[in-house]
Amino acid sequence: MDNRPFLALATVVNPRRRLTTDGLADQLGPDFCGWPTLIEYAERHRVMPFFANRLRALGWMAGTAARVDADVQARLEKTVRESAFAELASLAELKRISQRFADHGVTPILLKGLALSQLCFGKIGWRTNHDIDLLIKPAELEACDRLLGDMDYVRVEPHPALDPVQTERWRRAHKDWVYIHRSRRTIVEVHYRLFDNEPLCAKVDLDQVEPLDLFGQHLALSLTGDALRSYLALHGLLHGWSRLKWLIDYELIGPASTLRSERPVAIRVADRLGDTLFSSPPAAPNGGGYGRTALLVRSSLNAMAGGGAQELERTRFGTTIKNISHYLISVRPAYWLAELRYDLADRSRDGDAGAAGSGFFNRVGGWIRRKAGFDSGLRN
Repeated sequence: MDNRPFLALATVVNPRRRLTTDGLADQLGPDFCGWPTLIEYAERHRVMPFFANRLRALGWMAGTAARVDADVQARLEKTVRESAFAELASLAELKRISQRFADHGVTPILLKGLALSQLCFGKIGWRTNHDIDLLIKPAELEACDRLLGDMDYVRVEPHPALDPVQTERWRRAHKDWVYIHRSRRTIVEVHYRLFDNEPLCAKVDLDQVEPLDLFGQHLALSLTGDALRSYLALHGLLHGWSRLKWLIDYELIGPASTLRSERPVAIRVADRLGDTLFSSPPAAPNGGGYGRTALLVRSSLNAMAGGGAQELERTRFGTTIKNISHYLISVRPAYWLAELRYDLADRSRDGDAGAAGSGFFNRVGGWIRRKAGFDSGLRN
């Protein structure tokens, strides 16, 4: 796999460096893959608004060999406008939902989304936001479900046709319920805990919450400090750090307050990924070590870059390898038991599921057979 387009994208969106026109052109070099290819990667990594705004700030690279053509500039300008409109619409809907919840005594915590747009950029149109994530108390779930239904939202996960026993089973296994507005198609995720694996939730201190002014238009509660950093690090790690967007969020929030030697594994992985991709000169990705941090860094780098412009779920064994990596996040027996219980019930498929049955052990077995050469023709 040619990783040069991914590394070129990381150069353009590097949050640690102030770019200059000539400096960026030199870094991209004579073998630059071209802006259309880089746009594919930016879309896959959900960094298009940041990517476009950075290039616009550089005068679209005028006077260099890497000049952005007029038609590509127009496409990127459209992306920035659409991102800004989407965030404004999301902000209006957040205000509407928050008011309805407040009228019934529910004050949610805003996760990711607009909170990160404010904290990372302080402006609209620089970050891709697709949904509204709200964290509530578990006891408030039924009330919020009813309120969203009254606001013309349809619950899609868990499916409303499930019986009470099935719905309760879903609630125990998953962290959130998902809703879509009938006409506006806004997606709202109502979290009653931060992670599917409940023992992992203890790693984020929910007392570290403070009001956040969203662009002078709405006040919402948001995680702050080390709680926010821990949440972003764990969220990225659970998704295999497959998108640069999440690492940029983490970088722009700022470094952890604890000494490096005292930081938990998720923070160490996030810090190491940032050093590997964004420091100058880049740090080595933990060499060939086999500690938890080293293995997770290598797995994450492969998830980011190994599939090219493809989504992780569409790459060979992308989902399976990501799920296996979850067992390195914590060594607590309660965490492992919860993870195993979730995987045994999982029916997700990935690019290698093919004709095989779904489920964790079938996917792992298929991966082992392929690596051994049994399914690849290597033994014939």
